[in-house]
Order: sequence, then structure tokens, then C-alpha cells
Amino acid sequence: MTTQKKSENVVVFAPLAALGHHYETDLEIAQDHLAQGDNVILITCNGVLKKLAFESCKGLARCNACNSRQKAGINAIEARNLSIITLESLIEKTTPPARDLPLPVDNDGWMRASHENLDYGAAALSTLVSNYREPKPNLKNTVTN
Repeated sequence: MTTQKKSENVVVFAPLAALGHHYETDLEIAQDHLAQGDNVILITCNGVLKKLAFESCKGLARCNACNSRQKAGINAIEARNLSIITLESLIEKTTPPARDLPLPVDNDGWMRASHENLDYGAAALSTLVSNYREPKPNLKNTVTN
């Protein structure tokens, strides 16, 4: 008597098609699970990382090249039990509007700021540090209401 494997739901987070070897590994993981009869949800980027000033996505040409590579990869593994969710739609469903979040006034406040286990303060402070190349930016000069 053979035991039939119960199909599983698998999520593959693959927003960076521009990073070839990483994206190819993500696609191989998705393909392996599809071949086993699993349901695969592939989370992809549709330009939202460019909007968030993600370093690897700066510039329209890079974004377009990444999207093109992403579509080619998805077409190569297209299957009936493959679902595509964009990172942007996921962010919209899970993140409250910024206007509803409390605005900290100092670096320590930003490090503690979170909403439902989303550490938005640390993420925002990290972006400021990267943009201003200052480990402890003066937020009074940076943040405006």
C-alpha cells in the first residue's frame, strides 16, 4: 500500500529577480514543490521595492530588467497550482496607513516604534542612517510634520 503525500501550501518569497542566482534558486524551490503536487504562492515585486528606494532596485532600467526576468521565470514554471502575489498588495493588506502610526521624536523612540510586531521605527531609522550616512541622525532637522 502506497501512502499518498498530502499537498502542502508553500510560500516562496522571490521579489528580487535581478539577483540571478538567488531568483533561480527561488524558482527551483517553487518548481520542486509544484512537481510534488504542492500549492505554491510566489511573492514577487511589481516595482514596490523601487518605490521604497531599495538599493538593488534604483533606477527605472534596473526595475524594468528585474520585472522582465521575473515574468520570464514565472512563465517557465507556470502551473495550475501556482499563485502569484505581489509584494505591493501584501504590504497594502498588512500595513496600516503611515498617518495612523505614532511619530517618535528621537532615535530611541524610533528604535522602539512598532505596530503588531512590525518594527517600522527601526526600518525608518535604518533608511535615514543610510540616506544621510550618519549613525545617529538629528531627527529634528530631518523629520518634518
